[in-house]
Amino acid sequence: MRESQNLYNLIKTLTKAEKAYFKKYSSRHVIGKQNKYTILFDAISGSNNHYNEEEIKKKLGDEKFVEYFPVMKNYLNEMILKSLKSFYADSNTENEIKNDINYIEILYEKDLFENCTVILNRSLKQAYKTDNFILILELLKWKKNLINMGVYKGNEYVNLEQACRDEKEIINKINNLSDYRNISYRVRSLIVGTNPYHIATDIRKELINVLNDPLLHSEKKALSFPALHLYHHIMADIYDSLGRNPEAFDSRKKIVGYLEKDAEILKKNIISYRYISNYRTAVFNLLGSGLNLAIYEELTAYIEKLRAQEKAYPGKFMEADRLTVSVGTLMYELRIQYKKGEFTNAIPKMIKLENELKEFGRVISKTDDLHFSYLLCYGYFGAGKFNEALEWINKIINDKEAYKVQKLLITSKILNLIIHYELNNFELLDYLIKSTYRFLKKVPLLVYNDRAAIEFIKQLPDISTQAELSWLFKESLHKLQAKRLHDLNENNTIGFEVKNNFTNIAEFDLESWLESKISGKSFEDVIREKLKH
Repeated sequence: MRESQNLYNLIKTLTKAEKAYFKKYSSRHVIGKQNKYTILFDAISGSNNHYNEEEIKKKLGDEKFVEYFPVMKNYLNEMILKSLKSFYADSNTENEIKNDINYIEILYEKDLFENCTVILNRSLKQAYKTDNFILILELLKWKKNLINMGVYKGNEYVNLEQACRDEKEIINKINNLSDYRNISYRVRSLIVGTNPYHIATDIRKELINVLNDPLLHSEKKALSFPALHLYHHIMADIYDSLGRNPEAFDSRKKIVGYLEKDAEILKKNIISYRYISNYRTAVFNLLGSGLNLAIYEELTAYIEKLRAQEKAYPGKFMEADRLTVSVGTLMYELRIQYKKGEFTNAIPKMIKLENELKEFGRVISKTDDLHFSYLLCYGYFGAGKFNEALEWINKIINDKEAYKVQKLLITSKILNLIIHYELNNFELLDYLIKSTYRFLKKVPLLVYNDRAAIEFIKQLPDISTQAELSWLFKESLHKLQAKRLHDLNENNTIGFEVKNNFTNIAEFDLESWLESKISGKSFEDVIREKLKH
């Protein structure tokens, strides 16, 4: 059954162009009067949610090949892979070079060394242009063979010596790239919490230690374009995690710039699905780094670039890609509006996101679904629609999976208390405060905003007059502002949390909410006024 699921997953990842090519390719392999492979392909492709063999067999009805179904599935899987190999045979530079190496090997066996040289020189130029080090080494091996056959002009030993120097240079670049990859793995393990040698209390210190690695002192240490790309990716990840958004944004902008820079290379490699995916990821990362920099027009321009991708590269998008672009860009548009205090104006987009989640819910992971629920809750909260906000926050709090995403759950529980306060649910609030406080006491390291929120809420049941409530709002705000100013002046590691561009959805502007309670203004009006200043 696992093989069947793999076949289903393979078919679901095919783009329109790949599916169309498969149909043409499989037409050469007709069994009887009909193409059985195409019939089976269409039956599996039409399954929407998951692989259900019994359902597929019912669709096939009286087709005779159902009797040897496992064999047909294996043949179909092989045929799809062969069609993909054929489809991409000449679709990018790497495949062209691999084909050339095969031609060189064939011609070399026929002693057609001059023919080999023409192809080799052409391929070496392309391999160097794309920094494909493994293929360069393979081509240099053949070049040395051809030098030994006396094909190249000049002194044989001098030519071999130069080829060996070229080989050592490439090996040096491979080692350099490997070193950057190792740093990248190290940083990633610290950010996601899988590094077994460092616990949460010293992650910030360790990330700063990584910045002191000699390879990160300057981008000039990167000996190739892949290494340079990785250098900026590492720097951006570290800066994002440390909350240093301007530096992170600068590095991410360079990554996107590198991907857009050479129009000729882009036209050649644009056929590569991996390139399109990498570019999309780079832009989404850039959007996340830029959210706190108030450069909303620039970010909106990048959002439009993402939306223009499918039209620019027809036939290269799968259903999952459309979901990523559609929901991802909508998410960032909402976050931009929230940052600008435009919660009420964002309601149409919130409704659109709700509809998108309903349409694509079957392919959205539980973790992503929970974060989108928070995004909608926060939006309705900001717009003063507390009942709608409560509905979305309950989806998170009542889901056991939320306990696997601690930051999201902590913020959700705190916002839940504040929503109940806004709804004047004071009898229920007393119970919720005690329950939430017991939960948070088990959390080893709360960031200051979380601790400040729970300390504020914990005092609410003891408040009996408006004057006492006003004092509590002002005192809580004063402590929060004082702590923020203190952290700006000192490298405080207490309660440090690793930040990233997706989980930062779970944010709540407690300071602005307290200010709104003191001033009598709406939450979104306070945020808008602060943005002006």
